[in-house]
Amino acid sequence: MAFATIDVTKGISGTIATANLPTIPVTKGGTGLTSGTTDQFLKFTGSTTVASAAVSTTAPSETNFLARGGSNYEPSLADNTTITVVLPNEDYDSHNGYDTSTGIYTIQSGQAGKYFFFAKFTMTNGTDRCDADVTLYNSGTYVGQGRTYISSPDNYPQAHPQVFNAINCSVGDTIQIKIYQDLGGSYPLTNNYGCYFGGFKIA
Repeated sequence: MAFATIDVTKGISGTIATANLPTIPVTKGGTGLTSGTTDQFLKFTGSTTVASAAVSTTAPSETNFLARGGSNYEPSLADNTTITVVLPNEDYDSHNGYDTSTGIYTIQSGQAGKYFFFAKFTMTNGTDRCDADVTLYNSGTYVGQGRTYISSPDNYPQAHPQVFNAINCSVGDTIQIKIYQDLGGSYPLTNNYGCYFGGFKIA
């Protein structure tokens, strides 16, 4: 005998064996959800509801790194020369992509996607006019640049070039920053976060 309705005020007790649990019907032409499917969820596409597979539980932003100078960071920067910036300290590096001996960040296996990279370099010296550029490269290809130009500074001016960009990356791509300066005998500001390079995956 079938019941059209159930009066819940009369009380319902007991359990139903898992094997006897029914498929939950889904309207609009869906397939329904069945018990025992790990991480299953409902996906709506137009007027159709379908049961879909699991989604990744790792957020893109969990792939990240930040390298910086340090309290005693004073590399030699030749005047009118472009050099690769090598930062010796890391605050974090989720997939061990940054090499503190070369200054290069490598996109690791399974981590291809779009990344947001950023860098800043702080320098100081007593020259009256100067340019200071920080350039971002992906596998040797220019992908962004920031420039500071000081035209009429006070004594011991500071240059703060910085660069940031969102770029698509493939596994094995190498990301690095290079700096050019014509301050003449300049040196980085000896501050932990006066010079840094970092990035994180956004998609």
